[in-house]
Amino acid sequence: MKKLFALVCGFVLAMTAFAEPAFDPVNRPIEIVVPYPPGGATDKWGRVISEIFTARGWKNVVMNRPGADTVIGSNYVAKAPADGHVVYVGGNGFLDANLAFRNKPVGIEYTENSFTEIVPLGAGTAVLAVNNDV
Repeated sequence: MKKLFALVCGFVLAMTAFAEPAFDPVNRPIEIVVPYPPGGATDKWGRVISEIFTARGWKNVVMNRPGADTVIGSNYVAKAPADGHVVYVGGNGFLDANLAFRNKPVGIEYTENSFTEIVPLGAGTAVLAVNNDV
């Protein structure tokens, strides 16, 4: 848990060091998008990140956007403005699988280059990511 906290703190410091002036988490909330329903393991990661952001004085909200094998939440983050105010907490396996195993990925509005992984969360496949243009 200490390593995770250190990684997330490193992420937070990196975000503030390289952020453009449009990034203002004190006055404009960060949306932490979880592409699963509330109550699961990934939702818990989103809420842990929310607590860390809150401890820094950053406004934030966990947005559960489940459905279509994570496509709904993933599309939302991929189309979000590239200002750092929308982050994705989810498994990178679904992102890859949705692109790889669908002949015609109907409804998928993201590509393999739409996201940039910031912090791997734990030993599993969960990641904290943002729109690749951020």
